[in-house]
Amino acid sequence: MIAYYAHHHGSGHLRRATALARALDEPVALLSSSRPPRGHPFAEVLTLPLDDGGLGSSAVLPGLAHHAPLDSPGLAGRMAQIATFLAGHVPATLVVDVSVEVALLGRLLGARVLVVRQHGDRDDEAHRHAYRAAARLLAPWPRWLDEGQPDPWASHTTWTGGFSLLAPGARAAAPGDGTVVLLGGRGGGDAIASAARGVAREEPGRPMVVLGPAGGVLPEGVEHRPWEDDPGPVLRRADVIVVAAGHNAVMDAAATGRPLVVVADDRPYGEQRDKARRLHATGAALHVPDPAVADWSGVLRDAVARGPGRAPELLDPEGAVPFARAVVAHRPARRVPAASGRDPVVVCTLVHGRLEHLAAQHESLRRHAPEARHVVAWMGGPDPRPAAPDAEVVEVPGTREGEPLPLAAARNAALAAAPPTGVALLLDVDCTVRPGTVAVLAAAVRRTDGVVLPRVLYEPPDRGAPREHPARSAPAVGDGSPIPCSDWGLAWTVALGVPLTVVREVGGFDERYRGYGAEDTDFAWRCRAVGVPLHWAPAADVVHRHHEGGGVPYDRAAAVVANAVRFQRTWGHWPMVPWLRAFAAAGLLPASLAAAVTGEKDEGQ
Repeated sequence: MIAYYAHHHGSGHLRRATALARALDEPVALLSSSRPPRGHPFAEVLTLPLDDGGLGSSAVLPGLAHHAPLDSPGLAGRMAQIATFLAGHVPATLVVDVSVEVALLGRLLGARVLVVRQHGDRDDEAHRHAYRAAARLLAPWPRWLDEGQPDPWASHTTWTGGFSLLAPGARAAAPGDGTVVLLGGRGGGDAIASAARGVAREEPGRPMVVLGPAGGVLPEGVEHRPWEDDPGPVLRRADVIVVAAGHNAVMDAAATGRPLVVVADDRPYGEQRDKARRLHATGAALHVPDPAVADWSGVLRDAVARGPGRAPELLDPEGAVPFARAVVAHRPARRVPAASGRDPVVVCTLVHGRLEHLAAQHESLRRHAPEARHVVAWMGGPDPRPAAPDAEVVEVPGTREGEPLPLAAARNAALAAAPPTGVALLLDVDCTVRPGTVAVLAAAVRRTDGVVLPRVLYEPPDRGAPREHPARSAPAVGDGSPIPCSDWGLAWTVALGVPLTVVREVGGFDERYRGYGAEDTDFAWRCRAVGVPLHWAPAADVVHRHHEGGGVPYDRAAAVVANAVRFQRTWGHWPMVPWLRAFAAAGLLPASLAAAVTGEKDEGQ
C-alpha cells in the first residue's frame, strides 16, 4: 500500500498527493485533515483531526519535534489514526508531505518513509531526524534549481522535476494582452496584495487580475477571482505573471511559458524567500524582494524583455510520472516463495550481430547446461537462428537501423517468453559457461531468492588466460555458499541470475532507457528498493570472450549520457561515472554535466 500524508496548511501538499495518485495505476490512500475534491483519485481517504488545542507553549520539543503540544486531543487522535492505518496495511510506503512528527512515527511503525523536501533553512535537528528516518527524500523540482547551494542531503535525494495540475493547454506563444496576472497561494501572506498596490501605483490603468487569495487590501478596479477552476486560460494571456513563491503556484505559472516575477510571503524556515532567490539566480524568474517599494514599471519592462527564461524547464515533460516512479521504487512488495529445484532455468541473451559468439555460447549451454532453456532476443541484423539452432528466438519490436538498440525492451521480450516462476540467467552474447556454472548459479538463486552474481572472467585481446575485471572481482569461493554483496552497482547484465518472480515483482526493465547503459543498474536499484537480497556465487564461472570495440563506448556517448541523466533524475546519483569522466575529458559533455560527475562514486554500468 502507498499512503500519502498531506499537511493541511496551504493546498500544495494535497495537490501533490492528487498528482501522484493520478499518475499511478495502483491504489493510493490519502491521510490528511484536508478534504479532497469530488472525483478525487484516492482509493482510501483517512480524514485526520486537526492537531491543535492543548498547551500551545509546549508544542516545540527542541531538537526533536516542531509540533507536539501537551494535552492535545487532536494530536493524540491524529497520531492514533495514522498508527492504526499503518498497522492494518503492512507492508506500506508512507509519503510524508510534510511533518517531522509523522515521518518519525511512520518509520517507528516499520513503514518505508519518503519525505518530500521543501526549500528554506531545514538544518535544524528535528528536520535532520526526519531526513535520517526517510528511505529517500523527494524534491519535486529539477536539480539545477539547487545548483551552487550547499546540500548535505544531496546523496539522499531524488530530484523528480516539477509538475502542474493545470488543465492541459499549449504554452502561450502569442504576445500577452497587456494584463498583469497575480497568482497567490492558500498559505497566507500579503505579498500579492502588496505587489498589486505597487503595480497600480506605478502603472495606473494597467489591467490586472488577481487569482486566488490576495492576503491583503487590493487597489480599486482590480479584478479579483478568489477561486478559478482552471486558471490556465487567464494565466496564458498575461504579459507577466507575478506569483507568490509557493511551490505549486510557481509550477502552475511556469507551465504557461509566460515571464515570471516572484514575490515571497513569510513562511516557516524562510521557504518562499529561499525559493524566490533560487529562481532568480538560475534565470527562471525575476525576484522582487520588497514589493511595497519596488519600481514596478521597470520590473514589468525587464520581465517582458527577458521572456520566460528557464521557467518552463522547471516542469518535467512527463508531468508527475517521475515523481510517481520515485515513490514506486520504494513500494513494498510481498515476497513470493523461492523457486523450487524443479522450476526451469532460462538463459536470456540479446543479439545484434556477433553470431560467432552466440554460437559459442549456445554450444557451451548445450554441453554444460542441457537442462537450461536458451531464449535469444533478436534486435535486428543477421538472423541468429543458424548460430543457435536449439534456442527460442524472439524478435524485438521497435528495432530500427541507425537508432540506439532497445536493450531494456529486448530483455523484457526475452523474459516474457519465460514461465512465471523459475530462474533467469541474463547472459551477454559474448559469454560462455563452464561445467557447473548454470547449476551452481541457479542453486544460489533458489537458496537466496535474490539476485546472484557469478564470477566473470574476461578474455584478453591476445586470447590468453581470462581474468577478472578489476572493478568487479568476486570474493574467494570459500565453502561454496552464496556470499552477501552490498554493492548493487556490480549487478551488471553481462551475467547475473534472478528469480523470475522478482522480475515480475519489479516490473522488468524500464524501456525508457534506449541504447547502451544504465538500464541494468536501474533494474538492480529497483530490486534493492523492494528488499531483494544480492549475493555472489563465486564458484560459478562465466567467460567473456574478447571483441573489438571494448572499453569506453565513445561511439555510443549520446545514448549513454541520456540514460545516465535519466538514472540520475530517478535515483539521485550518477551511474557509469568512469565513462562519463572519459566523455568529459574528450569534450563530449556540457560543462555543467562534466562538473556534476566530478567526485561521484561509480554506480554500475
